[in-house]
Amino acid sequence: MSWRDQIFAWDEATFRAIHLGWHSRGADLFFEFFSWLGLGHVQGILCLGFLFSPKTRRFVAPIITTILVSGLLIAQVAKQLIERDRPSLLDYAVPQEPWKFDSFPSGHTSTSFAVATMLWLITYRDDRLKFLGPLTIVLALLVGISRIYRGVHWPTDVIGGMFAGVLSSLVVNWMFAHFANRSKASASSAQNTQTRVETGSPSV
Repeated sequence: MSWRDQIFAWDEATFRAIHLGWHSRGADLFFEFFSWLGLGHVQGILCLGFLFSPKTRRFVAPIITTILVSGLLIAQVAKQLIERDRPSLLDYAVPQEPWKFDSFPSGHTSTSFAVATMLWLITYRDDRLKFLGPLTIVLALLVGISRIYRGVHWPTDVIGGMFAGVLSSLVVNWMFAHFANRSKASASSAQNTQTRVETGSPSV
């Protein structure tokens, strides 16, 4: 058996175990909620709650940006480039929601891990807020599992979404840090120039 066959065998066995093996009415409601929580626009709206506190307003721009990068730029573009059927088409599958695009990667998982990673990056030094990173990682994992449970994604779609989300947040975090450092350098240079002008000191 080739490595591709082994991966597909694991994919299908894990999908069947979660999609059919965990089935119950309570689990339906539980994972329906987490699939809803994984929608990018829902995450964006919830993110706006950070605007109500002066200490967390700075979170909004990087989180919204990473949702857009992970959900639109990476996940949706990848779905167009990588043709992969959904497990929903399996004879025994009972998908709990409609779908439009190809399967890989999971967009819900991608944006969820992007948000969680970004929150981890911007709060891990804050003793009062650093719980948000681990908390949202757990929520992101539940979002990913919900996509398998609801019959619309393979486990490897979810793993791909995890990597896409983490990568997106790392890139966006670097971009924001880069531009922040450039802004500080420009402000410092302008301040030094203003000081020399006011004191009459010659420029070097």
